[in-house]
Amino acid sequence: MLVADFKGYDVPYIAEGQFYYAAGTDLVTVMAAAPNEAIQEAINGANMDQKRVSFDLMACLDDNWKVKRAQELADMGASLVSCHTGWSEQAAGKNPNVLIGKVCQQLKYTSTQVIAMGGLKPSNLKDLKPYVEQIFAIAVGKAITRSNDPNIVIAQFQLEMNQLNSRPLSNAPWAAIER
Repeated sequence: MLVADFKGYDVPYIAEGQFYYAAGTDLVTVMAAAPNEAIQEAINGANMDQKRVSFDLMACLDDNWKVKRAQELADMGASLVSCHTGWSEQAAGKNPNVLIGKVCQQLKYTSTQVIAMGGLKPSNLKDLKPYVEQIFAIAVGKAITRSNDPNIVIAQFQLEMNQLNSRPLSNAPWAAIER
């Protein structure tokens, strides 16, 4: 799946989303703090093009606002929300798994799924086990891009992800390695 992580805000489908979809992107991101009218436009556009849109909860607002907004997004018809703990939030001591857990708890009786992202490491993926059915994807940045050996870190993520799920998530050679 190809993701355009453009974090749109104002007229996200008309201004950019439709062009990314037409070019072959499967999913675009829009900021969850966008006005409801923009959120609805993004949902309608993605549905019309038979594509996906995820609403990124990264913001300088507290987790309670994010949990409430995730429910509002689900009520508006969003199928995906990104639980994104940004670098500034991580620097302030926020644990990404706390937000992911709160949002998954809030959305457990909805069809809205979560993209877990921001501050994830192979060592903290096990904390996501209770929410595995609600997690659409795990997106990783800094843990891979800032490592000395990205291939090893990717392999570690694959191993940990396979521990979360009863079926291997990859055909990569390390997916079959027993722990």
